[in-house]
Amino acid sequence: ATVSNLDAQTLTIKPWDKNAIHPIAKAITEAWLWLNPQTMADSVMIKMPALTEERIKEVAKIAKNLAEEAKISIRNARQESLKDIKKAEDNKEISEDIKKQHENDLQKLIDDANKKVEEHFKHKEADIMKIK
Repeated sequence: ATVSNLDAQTLTIKPWDKNAIHPIAKAITEAWLWLNPQTMADSVMIKMPALTEERIKEVAKIAKNLAEEAKISIRNARQESLKDIKKAEDNKEISEDIKKQHENDLQKLIDDANKKVEEHFKHKEADIMKIK
């Protein structure tokens, strides 16, 4: 499909297969995006509602949840890496000193990644709160 904007608040979706118009509109309606698509002969038109302060706060909350999910993914990756480091030490592939060095290097990477996630979230939150 081709997605384009007619104006600042109107999107149009023109699928190459005209039989897909109604399924596209239905999927958008069922996605809980607070959008009300209108089907035309060859396209789906979506009027984007003006954001209320309540909706802006909801979007900011979604951004915060996504940032938390990113941090959880980072923690999970750290746990997997720590298991690999421990396994390497148990298999006598690395010494205890090397293990400690790898753990410290890993923690620095984790701290940097968490800091970047937090910075990106703060920047995005500021952008979201500017919308009015």
